Amino acid sequence: MITLKDFELILGKKEIFKNSYFQAYPHQLTLIKGESGSGKTSLLKCLNLDYSFKGRYVYDEIDISMLSDDEKKKYKQTHICMVEQLPSFINDLTIEAHYQLYNKNYLAYDQYDSINLLQINNLMKEYPHQLSEGEKKRVAISLALLRDTPVLIIDEPTASLNEEMSEIIAKLLHEYAQKGHTVIISSHDLKLQNYSDAIYNIDNLKLNLIFQNKETSTISKNEIKKIQFSNNNYFMMFKHYISHKKLSFIMNVILISFVGLSCIFNNTVISVHKSIINNLSSKQVIVYKSNNKQLFDYSYNGFEYPITTEETEKLKSIDHVKAIHWKYDTSIVNGLNENGGFFSGESEVEPTNEKIKVFDNDQLLYTGLKDYESVIPNIIMSSFDDSENENIEFASQKNKQGIYLSKYLAEKITDNVEELIDKTIQIPVFIPSVDMDGISFQTTESGEEYAGNTVGAKKIELQLPIVGITKADSLYDIDKDSGFIYRYFVSQSILEEYRKENSSEESYYKYFVLIDDKMETFINEVPEEKKQYVTQKIKYTSWKPNCYVLEIDDLTYLSDVMNAVNEIGLNAKHIYLNSKSLQESVQSMQRIIQLVGGCLLALLLITQYHHKKQKLSEENEMRTYLRNMGLTEQNIRRIFMNKYLLYTLLYSIICIIGMIIETIVLNQLMYGKTQLTFISFFMIIFIVLIIELVYPLIVKRRDK
Repeated sequence: MITLKDFELILGKKEIFKNSYFQAYPHQLTLIKGESGSGKTSLLKCLNLDYSFKGRYVYDEIDISMLSDDEKKKYKQTHICMVEQLPSFINDLTIEAHYQLYNKNYLAYDQYDSINLLQINNLMKEYPHQLSEGEKKRVAISLALLRDTPVLIIDEPTASLNEEMSEIIAKLLHEYAQKGHTVIISSHDLKLQNYSDAIYNIDNLKLNLIFQNKETSTISKNEIKKIQFSNNNYFMMFKHYISHKKLSFIMNVILISFVGLSCIFNNTVISVHKSIINNLSSKQVIVYKSNNKQLFDYSYNGFEYPITTEETEKLKSIDHVKAIHWKYDTSIVNGLNENGGFFSGESEVEPTNEKIKVFDNDQLLYTGLKDYESVIPNIIMSSFDDSENENIEFASQKNKQGIYLSKYLAEKITDNVEELIDKTIQIPVFIPSVDMDGISFQTTESGEEYAGNTVGAKKIELQLPIVGITKADSLYDIDKDSGFIYRYFVSQSILEEYRKENSSEESYYKYFVLIDDKMETFINEVPEEKKQYVTQKIKYTSWKPNCYVLEIDDLTYLSDVMNAVNEIGLNAKHIYLNSKSLQESVQSMQRIIQLVGGCLLALLLITQYHHKKQKLSEENEMRTYLRNMGLTEQNIRRIFMNKYLLYTLLYSIICIIGMIIETIVLNQLMYGKTQLTFISFFMIIFIVLIIELVYPLIVKRRDK
């Protein structure tokens, strides 16, 4: 039995009750009625010990008003359950999870069959914010009945409900009271009067008893059910937390992981610096041996000297050289044949439609080059290592050996260059056969003729498949130094095959003797009387590569590789970038990203603090629900601390995964070698700790 004696209540400056008396018995449903604003809700909060008041509060002969604050809280937790007019819930838990806080087999605990009677079965998978006011009220009453406290207080139990449901709730509360509980409700609903055992009316600051059934002094012993928070509840709350505000959560994860990544951007800058160099410039170094009087660098006509086996072995031993292969280039107009004459001198220059033809099986598709129908431009034929796939834009899927066309040359055949793949092209192929040392048509800057070396080649007409088109502006498409823009490439394996068929290991001297404007040639020996008329002495030897291509693993070591090549006594050619300017641009990018990262961090912390302030009402609602369910303040603090720590852990794990994904994407896009460090992980955990633990504690403390 609950008794209020000499009850007075003043809220602010307004007097609500004066010298009033109230009594509610077990086994009875006590109804409080009165006009709006008369103090019905205030009385219920006093009975729930939410408000301080004057007078005595007696429960079963225990003077509650004389107890300490801690004892009052304990009494409230073990004896009273209150359902407010606007019920409180845990917004991140489903309705079913609210029931499961009591027991997973919650239906067995529903001794009043309230879940079925109040039609809650179809609401189990919903979240509180998805329910109407009437649905919330039904769920709150059902949960209160499940708790089974001696005293049940409900503010407006039938508000927002239809007549049928109001009737069901009235019967349910009366049944609950009949089983030994003290039920106190406030309402304007006349239906509830029919089920009430006592009715009080508030009028003129007084509580007036207008109806009372026979009193009973029976005290019911109830086994109060307590809720228990498990790890599953925390995980469920976190899942709803991130799904309810999915976009905001994803943006926060991206920002936090980016800020963590910016902490290690110094490593990334170095990686980006290397990757930019490696991507914007070829990793290939052309190595050749020139005559010391040679005016040009690499001739593309075979005017360089053969590179010896010893020199080749030294090239292979240079640090950061991962591969080496020979290279052969010749001009189809200015190249030399096996006798030292120009190819263009063998006959009249033929139009390109006689030199270049493209077939699809036996059907002729294209002849010649656009804009060059009657004359052949200076086209370069080069060897091509079949493993060099990174410079190929379009490649055959079925043929691996054949002809590769530069994009410039392919566009002179047809605008749709991709359709050329796997077609057959008839084109002259030059097989390097001999080295000719002593040819004297080369000149110095002053016009002095000097004897040098050149390569003599055998020209054959072949029909080969087109197996690739090189990338535009790649090293294989255009050489700005030489001025050659039209090029085609023959697989080295094909050149090797034909070279073996036409090679000879014999070496000999060829003498050119000019007497009376008549040229004579002699092999190895010249008659004594004609030696004074020798104009040229050329040594013919089997062709040896006079150019190699070095593949280096990292262009940041380009200078070291080129210096090592020069120390061997060879020349090195590479079109490289101004690394100092690039370094400065990368450092500028580093500062910008660090500044952006700092601004994003500040923006993130500010917005998240305001977000936590906005969520304070939800947390207060959860605290109210837990208090109504009988949890102590210590238990409530423990639940919230566990929640904050678990959110911090899970949030940190997700952000770290996000940072790892960002790192992988960064490395893939920029070919970097960004390495995650302890600092980046620490920064993410630190930021999340502030957002998910420190901020809620600060906001709650300031709210108090």
